[in-house]
Amino acid sequence: MWGGGIKIKGDKIKLSELLSNVNCKILGGPAVDVEISGLSVNSASVRPGDLFIAIKGQNSDGHDFVNEA
Repeated sequence: MWGGGIKIKGDKIKLSELLSNVNCKILGGPAVDVEISGLSVNSASVRPGDLFIAIKGQNSDGHDFVNEA
């Protein structure tokens, strides 16, 4: 089973760059320039620099773990 976390190869990437190819509305603010070094859908595997992605699954809802991440 996938542990829920991946590291970004090479340098860190800015959140705004990561979202540039995603159909979404960026509300702005300084957070869009934060550097991301990894992605995780598992709040227990989040490390400093990671972006936590809350996903609703069959057994649990990642939105319930946002504060823990």
